[in-house]
This record gives sequence, C-alpha cells and structure tokens, in this order.
Amino acid sequence: MNQEMTSSSQSLTALQIVIISISVLVFMLAITYLIVSKFGSKTLVETFYGAKPTAIYAVINVVGTILLVCALVLSSNALLSSI
Repeated sequence: MNQEMTSSSQSLTALQIVIISISVLVFMLAITYLIVSKFGSKTLVETFYGAKPTAIYAVINVVGTILLVCALVLSSNALLSSI
C-alpha cells in the first residue's frame, strides 16, 4: 500500500496533465493573439484577414502548446521524482 502511494506521487496524473494542457493552450492563444495583432492595435478582422495569418496563428499555437506542455510535464516529473 505504501509503495503504491509512493510510485503514484512521483509523477503527474492524467488529469493534472490535461489541466496543464488547457491552461497552456489558453495562455498561448492570448499571447500569440497579442503578438499577431501588434499588442491590440489591430482589430480582430484586420488581424485574421486572409488564410495566411490564420494558418500561421494556428501553427504557432499548436507547436508552442506542445512544446510548452512537454517542458512543463517533464520538468515537473523530474522535480517530483527527486523528492
């Protein structure tokens, strides 16, 4: 019983990873929108006029979210296993 608690507390659970992923996605959407819209100087329609800006926005968000979630989960698991 004690060994089960020790092994399960040494890494993040699936629910924690999902919560981190959703939080990172919202963060990336907001930061990327601010950068693409030049910190709010353009309107939403001006920012996403055409397919190219929308595609770039989507690719940046997907890649950034994946990289940031991987970095957070791996570093968190490393810190938890060192305890």
